[in-house]
Amino acid sequence: MLFQSILSKDLFFFDTHKTGQLILHLTDDTHKIQDGIGNKFGSAIEMVTTFISCTIIGFIRGWKLSLVIISFSSVIFITTAVLFKVTTKMTVIELKAYGKAGIVAEEVISSIRTVLAYIGQEKEIHRYEKYLDEARKCAIRKSVTNGITTGITYFLLFCVYALGFWYGTKLILEDNYSIGGVFTIFICISYGILSLAQASPFFQALYEARVAAYGIWQIIDQSSEINADFDKGLTKYDLMGDIQFSNVYFFYPARSNVPILTNLSLKIKCGQTVALVGSSGSGKSTCVQLLQRFYNLQSGSIRIDGKETKEYNLKWLREHIGVVNQEPVLFHKTIRENILLKYETLVGERGAALSGGQKQRIAIARALLRDPRILLLDEGKFFSILVTYCLFQIPIIYYSN
Repeated sequence: MLFQSILSKDLFFFDTHKTGQLILHLTDDTHKIQDGIGNKFGSAIEMVTTFISCTIIGFIRGWKLSLVIISFSSVIFITTAVLFKVTTKMTVIELKAYGKAGIVAEEVISSIRTVLAYIGQEKEIHRYEKYLDEARKCAIRKSVTNGITTGITYFLLFCVYALGFWYGTKLILEDNYSIGGVFTIFICISYGILSLAQASPFFQALYEARVAAYGIWQIIDQSSEINADFDKGLTKYDLMGDIQFSNVYFFYPARSNVPILTNLSLKIKCGQTVALVGSSGSGKSTCVQLLQRFYNLQSGSIRIDGKETKEYNLKWLREHIGVVNQEPVLFHKTIRENILLKYETLVGERGAALSGGQKQRIAIARALLRDPRILLLDEGKFFSILVTYCLFQIPIIYYSN
Protein backbone atom coordinates (compact mmCIF):
# COMPACT_ATOMS: atom_id res chain seq x y z
CA MET A 1 0.00 0.00 0.00
CA LEU A 2 2.83 2.42 0.87
CA PHE A 3 4.78 1.61 -2.30
CA GLN A 4 1.65 2.02 -4.41
CA SER A 5 0.96 5.37 -2.75
CA ILE A 6 4.51 6.59 -3.41
CA LEU A 7 4.30 5.64 -7.09
CA SER A 8 1.06 7.60 -7.45
CA LYS A 9 2.58 10.87 -6.19
CA ASP A 10 3.50 13.77 -8.46
CA LEU A 11 7.05 15.09 -8.84
CA PHE A 12 6.47 17.85 -6.29
CA PHE A 13 6.30 15.11 -3.66
CA PHE A 14 9.69 13.73 -4.73
CA ASP A 15 11.16 17.24 -4.89
CA THR A 16 10.35 17.69 -1.20
CA HIS A 17 11.08 14.16 0.08
CA LYS A 18 14.53 12.60 0.01
CA THR A 19 14.91 9.21 -1.62
CA GLY A 20 16.76 7.70 1.33
CA GLN A 21 13.99 8.70 3.73
CA LEU A 22 11.37 7.07 1.51
CA ILE A 23 13.44 3.89 1.33
CA LEU A 24 13.68 3.84 5.13
CA HIS A 25 9.91 4.14 5.34
CA LEU A 26 9.60 1.16 2.99
CA THR A 27 12.11 -0.99 4.88
CA ASP A 28 12.77 -0.06 8.51
CA ASP A 29 9.42 1.53 9.35
CA THR A 30 7.38 -1.30 7.88
CA HIS A 31 9.53 -3.75 9.86
CA LYS A 32 8.86 -1.77 13.07
CA ILE A 33 5.13 -1.89 12.39
CA GLN A 34 5.28 -5.62 11.74
CA ASP A 35 7.28 -6.08 14.94
CA GLY A 36 4.88 -3.92 16.96
CA ILE A 37 1.67 -5.58 15.81
CA GLY A 38 3.11 -9.10 15.75
CA ASN A 39 4.23 -11.23 18.69
CA LYS A 40 4.96 -8.24 20.91
CA PHE A 41 1.44 -6.93 20.54
CA GLY A 42 0.11 -10.34 21.56
CA SER A 43 2.53 -10.47 24.49
CA ALA A 44 1.43 -7.00 25.66
CA ILE A 45 -2.21 -8.11 25.60
CA GLU A 46 -1.23 -11.26 27.52
CA MET A 47 0.54 -9.24 30.23
CA VAL A 48 -2.32 -6.75 30.63
CA THR A 49 -4.87 -9.57 30.74
CA THR A 50 -2.79 -11.35 33.38
CA PHE A 51 -2.71 -8.19 35.50
CA ILE A 52 -6.48 -7.72 35.26
CA SER A 53 -7.21 -11.39 36.02
CA CYS A 54 -4.86 -11.50 39.01
CA THR A 55 -6.30 -8.25 40.37
CA ILE A 56 -9.86 -9.60 40.15
CA ILE A 57 -8.88 -12.81 41.96
CA GLY A 58 -7.07 -10.82 44.65
CA PHE A 59 -10.07 -8.55 45.30
CA ILE A 60 -12.39 -11.55 45.51
CA ARG A 61 -10.21 -13.23 48.17
CA GLY A 62 -9.59 -10.06 50.20
CA TRP A 63 -10.22 -6.53 49.08
CA LYS A 64 -8.35 -4.77 51.92
CA LEU A 65 -4.94 -6.27 51.24
CA SER A 66 -5.49 -6.09 47.48
CA LEU A 67 -6.43 -2.41 47.66
CA VAL A 68 -3.36 -1.51 49.73
CA ILE A 69 -0.98 -3.34 47.40
CA ILE A 70 -2.61 -1.89 44.26
CA SER A 71 -2.59 1.64 45.73
CA PHE A 72 1.12 1.59 46.43
CA SER A 73 1.78 -0.12 43.13
CA SER A 74 0.46 3.00 41.38
CA VAL A 75 3.80 4.60 42.26
CA ILE A 76 5.42 2.00 40.00
CA PHE A 77 3.04 2.79 37.17
CA ILE A 78 3.53 6.56 37.45
CA THR A 79 7.32 6.25 37.56
CA THR A 80 7.34 3.87 34.62
CA ALA A 81 5.02 6.13 32.62
CA VAL A 82 7.24 9.20 33.16
CA LEU A 83 10.42 7.37 32.18
CA PHE A 84 8.62 5.74 29.26
CA LYS A 85 7.67 9.18 27.94
CA VAL A 86 11.32 10.25 28.11
CA THR A 87 12.34 7.07 26.30
CA THR A 88 9.83 7.58 23.51
CA LYS A 89 11.20 11.07 22.80
CA MET A 90 14.67 9.56 22.52
CA THR A 91 13.29 6.93 20.16
CA VAL A 92 11.95 9.60 17.80
CA ILE A 93 15.32 11.40 17.78
CA GLU A 94 17.13 8.09 17.21
CA LEU A 95 14.91 7.18 14.25
CA LYS A 96 15.48 10.59 12.65
CA ALA A 97 19.25 10.21 13.03
CA TYR A 98 19.18 6.76 11.45
CA GLY A 99 17.05 8.20 8.66
CA LYS A 100 19.66 10.88 7.92
CA ALA A 101 22.41 8.25 7.94
CA GLY A 102 20.40 6.12 5.52
CA ILE A 103 20.01 9.09 3.17
CA VAL A 104 23.79 9.63 3.16
CA ALA A 105 24.43 5.93 2.48
CA GLU A 106 21.95 5.88 -0.41
CA GLU A 107 23.47 9.01 -1.97
CA VAL A 108 27.05 7.75 -1.68
CA ILE A 109 26.40 4.23 -2.96
CA SER A 110 24.33 5.47 -5.91
CA SER A 111 27.10 7.96 -6.84
CA ILE A 112 30.09 5.80 -5.92
CA ARG A 113 32.02 6.62 -9.12
CA THR A 114 31.89 10.34 -8.39
CA VAL A 115 32.93 9.75 -4.77
CA LEU A 116 35.92 7.66 -5.86
CA ALA A 117 36.88 10.10 -8.62
CA TYR A 118 37.08 13.02 -6.18
CA ILE A 119 38.66 10.99 -3.35
CA GLY A 120 35.66 11.71 -1.19
CA GLN A 121 35.62 8.47 0.82
CA GLU A 122 36.91 9.99 4.06
CA LYS A 123 34.54 12.93 3.84
CA GLU A 124 31.52 10.71 3.21
CA ILE A 125 32.54 8.29 5.95
CA HIS A 126 32.79 11.23 8.35
CA ARG A 127 29.39 12.52 7.25
CA TYR A 128 27.85 9.05 7.67
CA GLU A 129 29.47 8.47 11.06
CA LYS A 130 28.29 11.89 12.24
CA TYR A 131 24.65 10.81 12.01
CA LEU A 132 25.42 7.31 13.29
CA ASP A 133 27.19 8.85 16.28
CA GLU A 134 24.13 10.97 16.98
CA ALA A 135 21.96 7.85 16.84
CA ARG A 136 24.46 5.93 19.00
CA LYS A 137 24.46 8.59 21.73
CA CYS A 138 20.69 8.67 21.70
CA ALA A 139 20.54 4.85 21.87
CA ILE A 140 22.94 4.86 24.85
CA ARG A 141 20.83 7.44 26.67
CA LYS A 142 17.74 5.38 25.91
CA SER A 143 19.41 2.18 27.17
CA VAL A 144 20.51 3.92 30.38
CA THR A 145 16.97 5.24 30.87
CA ASN A 146 15.55 1.77 30.29
CA GLY A 147 18.03 0.35 32.81
CA ILE A 148 17.08 2.97 35.38
CA THR A 149 13.42 2.27 34.71
CA THR A 150 13.94 -1.45 35.28
CA GLY A 151 15.94 -0.86 38.47
CA ILE A 152 13.38 1.55 39.94
CA THR A 153 10.55 -0.77 38.95
CA TYR A 154 12.03 -3.76 40.75
CA PHE A 155 13.01 -1.65 43.77
CA LEU A 156 9.45 -0.38 44.13
CA LEU A 157 8.14 -3.87 43.47
CA PHE A 158 10.10 -5.31 46.40
CA CYS A 159 8.92 -2.41 48.54
CA VAL A 160 5.37 -3.45 47.67
CA TYR A 161 6.29 -7.03 48.60
CA ALA A 162 7.51 -5.85 52.01
CA LEU A 163 4.37 -3.78 52.53
CA GLY A 164 2.20 -6.71 51.51
CA PHE A 165 3.90 -9.08 53.96
CA TRP A 166 3.61 -6.59 56.80
CA TYR A 167 -0.02 -5.67 56.20
CA GLY A 168 -0.96 -9.28 55.47
CA THR A 169 0.47 -10.37 58.81
CA LYS A 170 -1.51 -7.62 60.53
CA LEU A 171 -4.72 -8.75 58.83
CA ILE A 172 -4.10 -12.36 59.92
CA LEU A 173 -3.75 -11.25 63.53
CA GLU A 174 -6.51 -8.63 63.64
CA ASP A 175 -9.05 -9.31 60.85
CA ASN A 176 -9.42 -13.09 60.70
CA TYR A 177 -7.58 -13.42 57.36
CA SER A 178 -6.23 -16.92 56.80
CA ILE A 179 -2.58 -17.51 55.99
CA GLY A 180 -3.56 -19.25 52.75
CA GLY A 181 -5.83 -16.37 51.76
CA VAL A 182 -3.10 -13.77 52.39
CA PHE A 183 -0.60 -15.76 50.32
CA THR A 184 -3.15 -16.18 47.52
CA ILE A 185 -3.83 -12.43 47.45
CA PHE A 186 -0.16 -11.56 47.73
CA ILE A 187 0.92 -13.92 44.95
CA CYS A 188 -1.91 -12.92 42.59
CA ILE A 189 -1.47 -9.16 42.99
CA SER A 190 2.33 -9.36 42.92
CA TYR A 191 2.32 -11.54 39.83
CA GLY A 192 -0.13 -9.19 38.14
CA ILE A 193 2.06 -6.16 38.90
CA LEU A 194 5.17 -8.02 37.74
CA SER A 195 3.43 -8.97 34.49
CA LEU A 196 2.52 -5.35 33.86
CA ALA A 197 6.09 -4.27 34.59
CA GLN A 198 7.45 -6.86 32.16
CA ALA A 199 5.14 -5.48 29.46
CA SER A 200 7.18 -2.25 29.28
CA PRO A 201 9.44 -3.41 26.38
CA PHE A 202 6.38 -4.53 24.46
CA PHE A 203 4.75 -1.13 24.94
CA GLN A 204 8.01 0.41 23.73
CA ALA A 205 7.78 -1.66 20.55
CA LEU A 206 4.15 -0.63 20.14
CA TYR A 207 5.10 3.03 20.46
CA GLU A 208 7.90 2.67 17.91
CA ALA A 209 5.39 1.02 15.58
CA ARG A 210 3.00 3.92 16.19
CA VAL A 211 5.70 6.48 15.35
CA ALA A 212 6.63 4.56 12.20
CA ALA A 213 2.98 4.20 11.20
CA TYR A 214 2.42 7.93 11.70
CA GLY A 215 5.19 8.72 9.21
CA ILE A 216 3.88 6.17 6.73
CA TRP A 217 0.28 7.36 6.94
CA GLN A 218 1.44 10.94 6.44
CA ILE A 219 2.77 9.83 3.07
CA ILE A 220 -0.29 7.77 2.20
CA ASP A 221 -2.73 10.53 3.19
CA GLN A 222 -0.83 13.26 1.36
CA SER A 223 -2.92 14.18 -1.65
CA SER A 224 -1.41 14.63 -5.09
CA GLU A 225 -2.72 17.12 -7.64
CA ILE A 226 -1.48 14.95 -10.50
CA ASN A 227 -2.16 11.22 -10.37
CA ALA A 228 -1.67 9.00 -13.40
CA ASP A 229 -3.79 6.27 -11.79
CA PHE A 230 -7.00 8.24 -12.26
CA ASP A 231 -9.12 6.87 -15.10
CA LYS A 232 -10.83 10.16 -15.88
CA GLY A 233 -9.84 12.32 -18.82
CA LEU A 234 -10.05 12.57 -22.57
CA THR A 235 -8.66 9.83 -24.82
CA LYS A 236 -8.28 10.07 -28.60
CA TYR A 237 -7.39 7.40 -31.11
CA ASP A 238 -5.94 9.76 -33.70
CA LEU A 239 -3.52 11.92 -31.73
CA MET A 240 -1.60 14.02 -34.26
CA GLY A 241 0.91 15.81 -32.04
CA ASP A 242 0.25 19.52 -32.63
CA ILE A 243 1.71 21.33 -29.61
CA GLN A 244 0.99 24.86 -28.44
CA PHE A 245 2.37 26.75 -25.43
CA SER A 246 0.26 29.83 -24.66
CA ASN A 247 1.55 32.47 -22.21
CA VAL A 248 3.02 29.81 -19.95
CA TYR A 249 4.25 30.96 -16.56
CA PHE A 250 5.85 28.35 -14.34
CA PHE A 251 8.07 27.91 -11.31
CA TYR A 252 8.87 24.72 -9.44
CA PRO A 253 6.74 24.43 -6.28
CA ALA A 254 9.82 23.62 -4.20
CA ARG A 255 11.50 26.85 -5.46
CA SER A 256 8.64 29.29 -5.78
CA ASN A 257 10.94 32.32 -5.70
CA VAL A 258 12.74 31.30 -8.92
CA PRO A 259 10.60 31.74 -12.08
CA ILE A 260 11.58 29.26 -14.80
CA LEU A 261 9.23 30.13 -17.68
CA THR A 262 7.75 33.59 -18.08
CA ASN A 263 5.05 34.22 -20.69
CA LEU A 264 6.32 31.49 -23.03
CA SER A 265 4.35 31.00 -26.26
CA LEU A 266 5.28 28.39 -28.84
CA LYS A 267 3.61 26.45 -31.66
CA ILE A 268 4.86 23.14 -33.03
CA LYS A 269 2.99 21.53 -35.90
CA CYS A 270 2.68 17.80 -36.42
CA GLY A 271 5.75 16.47 -38.23
CA GLN A 272 7.97 19.42 -37.34
CA THR A 273 11.33 19.01 -35.64
CA VAL A 274 11.95 21.85 -33.21
CA ALA A 275 15.03 22.44 -31.05
CA LEU A 276 14.91 24.56 -27.91
CA VAL A 277 18.28 26.26 -27.46
CA GLY A 278 19.35 28.19 -24.40
CA SER A 279 21.71 28.40 -21.47
CA SER A 280 21.65 25.89 -18.66
CA GLY A 281 18.66 26.47 -16.40
CA SER A 282 16.69 28.44 -19.00
CA GLY A 283 13.78 25.98 -18.95
CA LYS A 284 14.42 23.58 -21.84
CA SER A 285 14.04 20.45 -19.71
CA THR A 286 11.14 22.10 -17.91
CA CYS A 287 9.22 22.30 -21.19
CA VAL A 288 9.77 18.56 -21.68
CA GLN A 289 8.45 17.84 -18.17
CA LEU A 290 5.45 20.12 -18.60
CA LEU A 291 4.49 18.38 -21.84
CA GLN A 292 4.32 15.14 -19.86
CA ARG A 293 2.35 17.05 -17.20
CA PHE A 294 4.66 16.28 -14.33
CA TYR A 295 3.68 19.66 -12.89
CA ASN A 296 0.72 22.02 -13.15
CA LEU A 297 1.20 25.49 -14.59
CA GLN A 298 0.86 28.63 -12.52
CA SER A 299 -0.80 30.33 -15.50
CA GLY A 300 -1.19 29.87 -19.24
CA SER A 301 -1.88 26.62 -21.04
CA ILE A 302 -0.24 23.79 -22.95
CA ARG A 303 -2.37 22.23 -25.66
CA ILE A 304 -1.95 19.09 -27.73
CA ASP A 305 -4.22 18.91 -30.77
CA GLY A 306 -6.15 21.89 -29.42
CA LYS A 307 -6.90 20.32 -26.02
CA GLU A 308 -5.17 21.27 -22.79
CA THR A 309 -2.94 18.53 -21.39
CA LYS A 310 -4.92 18.50 -18.14
CA GLU A 311 -8.03 17.48 -20.12
CA TYR A 312 -6.43 14.24 -21.31
CA ASN A 313 -6.30 10.98 -19.43
CA LEU A 314 -2.78 11.27 -18.04
CA LYS A 315 -1.80 7.63 -18.41
CA TRP A 316 -3.06 7.54 -21.99
CA LEU A 317 -1.25 10.79 -22.85
CA ARG A 318 2.10 9.59 -21.54
CA GLU A 319 1.74 6.35 -23.48
CA HIS A 320 1.84 8.46 -26.67
CA ILE A 321 4.95 10.41 -25.69
CA GLY A 322 8.45 9.01 -26.07
CA VAL A 323 11.13 10.63 -23.90
CA VAL A 324 14.91 10.44 -23.76
CA ASN A 325 16.12 12.38 -20.73
CA GLN A 326 19.44 14.14 -20.22
CA GLU A 327 20.68 11.30 -18.04
CA PRO A 328 19.27 8.00 -19.32
CA VAL A 329 18.01 5.84 -16.46
CA LEU A 330 18.14 2.08 -16.99
CA PHE A 331 16.80 -0.55 -14.63
CA HIS A 332 18.96 -3.35 -13.27
CA LYS A 333 17.65 -5.82 -15.82
CA THR A 334 18.70 -7.17 -19.19
CA ILE A 335 18.80 -5.00 -22.30
CA ARG A 336 15.85 -7.04 -23.57
CA GLU A 337 13.83 -6.08 -20.53
CA ASN A 338 14.88 -2.45 -20.93
CA ILE A 339 13.98 -2.09 -24.62
CA LEU A 340 12.21 -5.41 -25.38
CA LEU A 341 14.82 -6.52 -27.93
CA LYS A 342 16.81 -9.72 -28.18
CA TYR A 343 19.73 -8.79 -25.98
CA GLU A 344 20.29 -10.54 -22.66
CA THR A 345 23.20 -8.46 -21.30
CA LEU A 346 22.66 -7.30 -17.74
CA VAL A 347 23.05 -3.52 -17.73
CA GLY A 348 23.75 -3.24 -14.00
CA GLU A 349 22.15 -0.90 -11.52
CA ARG A 350 21.26 2.34 -13.33
CA GLY A 351 23.14 1.04 -16.36
CA ALA A 352 26.46 0.84 -14.52
CA ALA A 353 27.76 -1.95 -16.81
CA LEU A 354 27.32 0.19 -19.95
CA SER A 355 29.11 3.23 -21.31
CA GLY A 356 27.39 6.59 -21.57
CA GLY A 357 26.87 6.20 -25.31
CA GLN A 358 25.42 2.72 -24.90
CA LYS A 359 22.97 3.97 -22.30
CA GLN A 360 21.95 6.80 -24.63
CA ARG A 361 21.32 4.44 -27.53
CA ILE A 362 19.27 2.07 -25.37
CA ALA A 363 17.23 4.99 -24.08
CA ILE A 364 16.59 6.16 -27.66
CA ALA A 365 15.61 2.63 -28.73
CA ARG A 366 13.30 2.36 -25.74
CA ALA A 367 11.59 5.60 -26.73
CA LEU A 368 11.32 4.69 -30.43
CA LEU A 369 9.89 1.24 -29.80
CA ARG A 370 6.82 2.80 -28.21
CA ASP A 371 6.01 4.29 -31.62
CA PRO A 372 5.14 7.62 -29.94
CA ARG A 373 3.20 10.43 -31.59
CA ILE A 374 5.45 12.92 -29.78
CA LEU A 375 9.18 12.29 -29.27
CA LEU A 376 11.01 14.44 -26.71
CA LEU A 377 14.83 14.47 -26.63
CA ASP A 378 16.06 16.35 -23.59
CA GLU A 379 19.64 16.82 -24.83
CA GLY A 380 21.14 18.11 -28.08
CA LYS A 381 23.55 15.21 -28.57
CA PHE A 382 20.66 12.75 -28.58
CA PHE A 383 19.37 14.36 -31.75
CA SER A 384 22.71 13.90 -33.50
CA ILE A 385 22.80 10.26 -32.40
CA LEU A 386 19.28 9.74 -33.70
CA VAL A 387 20.12 11.33 -37.06
CA THR A 388 23.18 9.09 -37.37
CA TYR A 389 21.06 6.03 -36.71
CA CYS A 390 18.49 7.11 -39.25
CA LEU A 391 21.22 7.52 -41.91
CA PHE A 392 23.47 4.55 -41.21
CA GLN A 393 21.47 2.08 -39.13
CA ILE A 394 18.24 1.86 -41.13
CA PRO A 395 17.70 -1.87 -40.29
CA ILE A 396 17.41 -1.07 -36.59
CA ILE A 397 14.75 1.57 -37.18
CA TYR A 398 13.01 -0.69 -39.68
CA TYR A 399 13.01 -3.55 -37.20
CA SER A 400 11.49 -1.35 -34.51
CA ASN A 401 8.62 -0.44 -36.83
